[in-house]
Amino acid sequence: EEHRLATSRTRIWEGSILCQKSQLPSYPIQRQGEDTLVSSQIIQNCRVALLDQPQLYLYVIHQHNTFSDEHFEQHWQKASTRYQGINYETMMQNLAERMPVTLYEQIFGRTQAVVSNTVNSQDLVLKNSISRDSKERAALNQNKSGFLKELPTILILTPVKNAVSYLPQYLKNLLSLNYPHEKISVGILESDSSDSSFEWLQQHLPKFQQEFSQVQLFKKDFQFHHTIPRWQPSIQYQRRSILAKSRNWLLQQALQAEEWVLWLDVDVVEYPEEIIQQLLEPAKEIIVPNCVLVSKGRSFDTNTFKFKPDAELQDWTPFVIDGIIQPPRGEGRLYLEDLRSHKIIEIDSVGATMLLLKADLHREGLIFPTFSYKQYIETEGLAMMAKDMGYTCWGLPQLEIVHVSA
Repeated sequence: EEHRLATSRTRIWEGSILCQKSQLPSYPIQRQGEDTLVSSQIIQNCRVALLDQPQLYLYVIHQHNTFSDEHFEQHWQKASTRYQGINYETMMQNLAERMPVTLYEQIFGRTQAVVSNTVNSQDLVLKNSISRDSKERAALNQNKSGFLKELPTILILTPVKNAVSYLPQYLKNLLSLNYPHEKISVGILESDSSDSSFEWLQQHLPKFQQEFSQVQLFKKDFQFHHTIPRWQPSIQYQRRSILAKSRNWLLQQALQAEEWVLWLDVDVVEYPEEIIQQLLEPAKEIIVPNCVLVSKGRSFDTNTFKFKPDAELQDWTPFVIDGIIQPPRGEGRLYLEDLRSHKIIEIDSVGATMLLLKADLHREGLIFPTFSYKQYIETEGLAMMAKDMGYTCWGLPQLEIVHVSA
């Protein structure tokens, strides 16, 4: 038996929160991730202070938790500090002065107990590792090598505004996906439209529902309307803040037990029928394809980018408008069009014309910032937040999807 203890990476929130009752949202009815959705809403709407005191909160892992051992093993792998051997014994003695840690093994049994000590920004993990027999090891190795043998469930999320002309093609493309439809759920949020988008969706909802595991249609207006082009720098902060709010709201309403979330813009008009499999195949937690207007053309989604090598030394102050960086195209950045020699490449920011990410990241607190997060917002802010949470974004420059001409 091997005993291990670890301090996890810094996260936006952890398992214990003290909140004013009037600011506490209602908990969703779902088996997994309900704490994350509530915490994300608190973070979005309230001022939150983090206590970096792991010794204040204990979480016990006893083989009957909501999440599997593999979930907690991922936390161990990403931990910022690990304790084993004599270091483990010393830390356990220190913890025993504050809390009855020795009782956990008596209550849950030495062969089952896994103790996690967590609080707002860090958590300690005590794991009692048990060796597996050869059959179990073989099964684990087979499962790891066959990433797509057991196809995961997918939630496709799409915010919609004034999109009635795009909706028929949107529906046609969804129906053409060759991923098992019984493993796909769809969530659509219509907001602030001046056309008949919502009525069209209501009319065609039965066709959606017959084809997929679950389809949910929501309506929530944010009272945002503009008369100037949507790319104008003067409205970017307000426009993208509202878009981030709509994405977060849709996520909170629609996410249930799905394993992956695919964000898909309604005006993406062409993509391969096997696009979900192609995005899943690299087994990356956050990944995007190359969104273009024409095949082999320039990248349309410039929110997906990789910093140029000298970008860290660059003065971005001249490009900061309303608290977010808005440089001209190509300033300090490479887009997927510039990286086509790579099949897959690590990137610094993502757009959401099509964005696949593991649902547990959202459950851990990864949201679309509605505010300036390190001078970025919405999808770019999500990428910066993901990096702070210990995750990496990836791009597939050679995998193209086509957006309607702007």
